[in-house]
Amino acid sequence: MRIEMNHRTTWVKVNALVDEGIAELVRLLNDFPHVQTIESCEGGSSNPAWVAFWYGEYWKDPWKGLCEFVFSHLGPHLATALRGNITLQVVITENGGVQGELTVMPGAMAPTIKALRQLLQSGD
Repeated sequence: MRIEMNHRTTWVKVNALVDEGIAELVRLLNDFPHVQTIESCEGGSSNPAWVAFWYGEYWKDPWKGLCEFVFSHLGPHLATALRGNITLQVVITENGGVQGELTVMPGAMAPTIKALRQLLQSGD
């Protein structure tokens, strides 16, 4: 027997093990309100780093908040700051879920981290 309870929820950031070379990027993404990173890989000398994330109440309305965050907030800032050294996209997963994905080209981690810090500090 399953008992359903309608409790109010709040956001709490949780510690997780991630590849050392991408740890700061993951931490910064998680500093944005309502972002929950779910998977990442630091890549290598010829392979890009990659982070997947959910945004907001992804279980209720996965599209609207994620698309607004990616296309109106994060994307324009990173595109201007990094000029082709990153890709940012919204994807439909195998199970029909929706997630954001940020890919950072080799050698572009430091400027990506700098750009994220600036965006977080600006409060935009």
